[in-house]
Amino acid sequence: MKELYAEILRPKGADRKMFPITFINVPSHKEIVMTVYPPVGILSMSSCLKQSGNKVNFIDADIHRLNPKQVIELLKILPPQLIGISLNVSQVSHSVVYIEEIWRHFPNIPIILGGPYVTGVQEKIFKDFPLVRYAVIHEGEWAIKDFVDFLKGEKSIGEVRNLIYKINGRINRNKVERILDLDSLPLPDYSLVLEYIDKYLGAYPSITSPSIAIMCTRGCPDNCAFCSSPVTWGRKVTFRKTDNIVNEILDLKKTINVKEIFFQDDTLNARPSWFFELCDKIISNGLHKEIFFKCPLKVNKEILSEELLRKAKEANFWMIFYGVESGNQEMLNNMNKNITVEEIKRAFKLTREAGLASFASFMIGNYGETRETVRDSMKLLKKIMPDYGGFAIAAPFPGSELYRIAVEKKLITLTDFKKYQYGDCILKTDALDTKDIMSLVGKANDLFDKLSRSLKHRIINRNDLFTKLIGEGFYEKEFWHTWVNRTMKNVSYILPTSTNAKNVHIKILADYPDILERPVKFKLSINKIKYLVLIDKNEWIELKFPIIKHIDSRFIDIKWKVNRTWCPKKYKINEDKRELGVTVEKIWLA
Repeated sequence: MKELYAEILRPKGADRKMFPITFINVPSHKEIVMTVYPPVGILSMSSCLKQSGNKVNFIDADIHRLNPKQVIELLKILPPQLIGISLNVSQVSHSVVYIEEIWRHFPNIPIILGGPYVTGVQEKIFKDFPLVRYAVIHEGEWAIKDFVDFLKGEKSIGEVRNLIYKINGRINRNKVERILDLDSLPLPDYSLVLEYIDKYLGAYPSITSPSIAIMCTRGCPDNCAFCSSPVTWGRKVTFRKTDNIVNEILDLKKTINVKEIFFQDDTLNARPSWFFELCDKIISNGLHKEIFFKCPLKVNKEILSEELLRKAKEANFWMIFYGVESGNQEMLNNMNKNITVEEIKRAFKLTREAGLASFASFMIGNYGETRETVRDSMKLLKKIMPDYGGFAIAAPFPGSELYRIAVEKKLITLTDFKKYQYGDCILKTDALDTKDIMSLVGKANDLFDKLSRSLKHRIINRNDLFTKLIGEGFYEKEFWHTWVNRTMKNVSYILPTSTNAKNVHIKILADYPDILERPVKFKLSINKIKYLVLIDKNEWIELKFPIIKHIDSRFIDIKWKVNRTWCPKKYKINEDKRELGVTVEKIWLA
């Protein structure tokens, strides 16, 4: 356990002489690790504090599965003078015992809360957590810096921006300021998590690792009823300069060798010209050859074009996330989505044609939901055939319009979020109770799973670059002279037929160190017609096989296996422990 404590508490470059602040990330679930990325808000606040000469520690109790007693032991090793805890809705119930234990052992150390839940409930946070006297609403970088200056005696408490606080039972509220110049903030402080960065697995689906989330903007121009973003950030979108973003990516490449980046913004194409500029900067810096990207886009035809998606593809974006929510236009209108069902269909068609994977996020249980509207969502799912996605339970986040409606119409079944657990259904509709909603979510996700396994889905969503999306036996993509796939011993792959094609072409390399002494047998099956190729040289070769008519002419079923694999670590080439077969550059028809 001592080694773990050292790993958590001693980030590189730490100076014990500085004013010590400790941030804590509490769990969101009692059994499952829900934190998939380093909490960028905490890392950003850390950079601001360090820039002012302070010392910051970070305890990720979720990633390390630390109980309250273990957190207390860590705090005793390097006692802070301030403890900060960021909360989302799922963390509220789990944070109660952590805060109580911290207060019991360190009653004189102030605890300050922040995060989307705090911004949503505002002053009610002191009713939820009566032991806490300080909380930050909205953005935290300036607020936490001001608050530390207050603790040092350099500012009055009234000068702390975005602060709400309780003195002698009275709740006070300071002025709220948005950070309009995001480029004025230092880059997030990844030194806090550098020693255990591999524990953050990235949000599903992730094509490679390390995978890191970056925020390029704050705010969203829309006002979706279920979303807390308008409360947290406001509807005015602030943009970082693209050079600033590229500098962060370059820094992540240097420090942690980042392989995938998720732009965790509300809508990355809110300003299409800015998105084109970002893609061009990624390409001009050669980052498209080293890193995969994924992001959320909005389907509106005014801001989503074929050109924009093709530019994303050129910059090595591999997946686009779309908030579909519903296949019923009336439901979309109820949610203030400001999109149409036809725009959704168009977006998935263009995304597929651009060679990008897609993620469709649906919700069930919003205000006005019925069995008929859910059926419309299922019909839309069959129509758009996304690569990834699913149906979630609608949740009324505090501060959102949906929460206000749910309380007003008595549709919410739980208002004490200290009792809420991730995955609970606490919202009903006029037509559906919570059991109905849970049942419909299960049925809808079963349909999604069935479609995902279907041959039609695999063919429609074929993606030439990302063979792992429609084949088995492939490792993640690697960039050599071009993008290539390492493979395992057994491989299966499906190609849709082409009326003019006569042959299947496969460009492969057998880079076995002992290939000259021990040739590799490459056993191939194309629509059950078998071939054997003996490979005895370490160079790229192009194999060509005739297409024989098959009983089902819609697709070509390709399977192969090699008689043996090799492991780079065993040959003392590097630390790669994978069992490798041949390397594939391309599979195509001609």
